[in-house]
Amino acid sequence: MAMVGMIYVRNPAYRQLYAKRVKADPSLAPEELLNLSPEAWYLRMIELEQSLYGDTVHERNRWLSPLATVGDLQDGADAERTGALAVQALWVGVMACLVLSQVT
Repeated sequence: MAMVGMIYVRNPAYRQLYAKRVKADPSLAPEELLNLSPEAWYLRMIELEQSLYGDTVHERNRWLSPLATVGDLQDGADAERTGALAVQALWVGVMACLVLSQVT
């Protein structure tokens, strides 16, 4: 259970996704953003946040493998939820085995 949990929590956090986007796009460098008007700066930040959130909205959890690449916050939330459910299922399995071993 601990190993499954550890595999799923390796996904990048918001700040890591943000840093990766800023590093990949030179127009997001702090010195470039200082030259923008307030309106252009806000529009650029809204575009960045939308790209971090994800392109498409998913109403249900997608079951992601522990090896799936997390590219946005939706992928990260789905992977985290999948990991939590996997650990919970393993816990139920272990408890069932313990109960069965005591009953028989």
